Amino acid sequence: MHFYLITFIISILTIPLTWTSLADKKLGITNIFQVFHRTASDILTTQGMTVFSLAFFLYAILQSQSLQSIFFSQRKWLQKRKYLTVALVTFFAAFLGSNLSWFDELIHFYPIVIPLFMSMGFDIFSSFLCLYGGSIAGLMGLVSTWRIKQYFDQSFGKFKGTFDYSGASEIVFRLISFLIFTSIIIIFNIWYCSKNKQKLTEKKNNIISNQPPLIFNKTRKIILVIAALVLIISIFSQVAPLGKFLNKYAEKIPSQISSEWGIFGKWSGVSVDCLFIIGGIVICLLSKQKIMNNLVIAINESIPILLVYVFAAVPTTIIRETGISENIIKKLLPTSINNNFKYIILFSVFGLSILFSFLFNTVAITAALVTALSPLLLSISQQFLIFAAIFAWMGGIIGTTFSPHSGTLVNSLEKVKISYKEFIKKTWILWLMMLITSFCLVFYQINKIL
Repeated sequence: MHFYLITFIISILTIPLTWTSLADKKLGITNIFQVFHRTASDILTTQGMTVFSLAFFLYAILQSQSLQSIFFSQRKWLQKRKYLTVALVTFFAAFLGSNLSWFDELIHFYPIVIPLFMSMGFDIFSSFLCLYGGSIAGLMGLVSTWRIKQYFDQSFGKFKGTFDYSGASEIVFRLISFLIFTSIIIIFNIWYCSKNKQKLTEKKNNIISNQPPLIFNKTRKIILVIAALVLIISIFSQVAPLGKFLNKYAEKIPSQISSEWGIFGKWSGVSVDCLFIIGGIVICLLSKQKIMNNLVIAINESIPILLVYVFAAVPTTIIRETGISENIIKKLLPTSINNNFKYIILFSVFGLSILFSFLFNTVAITAALVTALSPLLLSISQQFLIFAAIFAWMGGIIGTTFSPHSGTLVNSLEKVKISYKEFIKKTWILWLMMLITSFCLVFYQINKIL
């Protein structure tokens, strides 16, 4: 509850900024409710169905107990290969974060991972590091073409669609970032687990084995195959080279079966969302679950996540709609910049993105920052603007990772019964490493494009 109160107070305190010369439009205190309405409408139409479809798909899988049963059947193998298991779980979270932009969704995996890790003699915080840390590593090197394209469109403002860019823009740099940050998180997690072993009592050793036996039967195997296919298709449908290959076969499908899925390699978020819903329905039918019950549960599970998005995005909406950010940029920056100032502006985008996302707990505010700077950035080059957006995204992920107002962080810490203070104490070295690595990547890429 404190998250909603804090973000609401921040939203109220943002209103007086519109009464100054920085704003093109003034808002009254009571206008906060209209801003909330517009923000909620925008988020529900752009992100609502994505959150809902993923929740439905994941809940169908978890209710089928297919994942639980494969963990149960392979528990001895996993327990013998402790550090490999740590690496695999971390990479799994990073892969989903990078390719499907999963973050909040991984909260659903704690009930599976916590017992497994504790049965291997690791403390409960190790499961948090693998799931939360892994997803952060994936988002730092975001590969998902539809998600980064959505972010580009939000960041480029009036220049949206006026020059050549796509979800595959600078994909090599993003892939390298993914590999680097995932490696850092995996190495840190293995080190942490080796240094924080718990005494493996008989009770802990039997956390999994004492549970009711779950049989990894044929139906559950089929469900996992279908789930894997849905994930693979949702990822490959966004990769242009694979899309060309798949389109040869997709063109042969009669229009009576499908006509609006889009072109493989350029799938939109709508097509991906629909794929998850279809996958969820098929899994429900195979595992004899009630589809409507799962739909209702998915909506209920999605509402808190969407509320976090809405409350966190309101201050950004106020700043963007009243022109405050653009006016500040106009007053602070010159109309033209030299090479030295190019370093300053890109590092400023990165640094301010960390600060703003930490304070407001939303990556959307980093898009507003790039939008305000887009005329100046585009005057240098198209590539310069694209990289500014990528750096702003990376800064935004770092900021929200630490933000005490982050609903995802708070919910994840509650799962492992760790306070925010303990979280900082245990992970400050890791995040410092990621921050330094990010600065090095930014510096390297600036030198490359200048």
